[in-house]
Amino acid sequence: MGEIDLRIIGEQLVRLIGEVGEMRAGQAALSSELAKMRVAQAALASELKMTKEGVEDISERLRTIEGRLGTIDSRLALPGKADELLFDGDVEIFSNPSDDPPKAAAGAETATTIGGRVPISLKQRVKRCADKEGVSANFWVIRCLEEATSRIAQCDDLDD
Repeated sequence: MGEIDLRIIGEQLVRLIGEVGEMRAGQAALSSELAKMRVAQAALASELKMTKEGVEDISERLRTIEGRLGTIDSRLALPGKADELLFDGDVEIFSNPSDDPPKAAAGAETATTIGGRVPISLKQRVKRCADKEGVSANFWVIRCLEEATSRIAQCDDLDD
């Protein structure tokens, strides 16, 4: 019986040695995978850092633009600054939705600009009247001013 026990123990020992070898091989494979995962983790961390820096850079640029817009808004909000900005400032006009003043003919009186605030309802009525007559709002207002000032001039002539 002693021999059988030693033979069985020997077989089990060989089997255990084989399993230990397999476990060590598995451990080596896992260590290799772990090393690959650490490399991937480092790469992702680097990309994340670059992405975070990119987001911070974009955020800084947005803050700069918002600051500039705030400065522009505050300039435009100041009453009486429009003429200064348009005529004295470094301004480029991209679009002029209103009619340009009439061109001066040789020997003719030159044109100028009059600025004023009017209620929105009056501006809308002026636009509707001008549209009804098929002229620009600018032309319609000039004609109204000419008529009003000529009536006043006639009244002044009567007083003399």
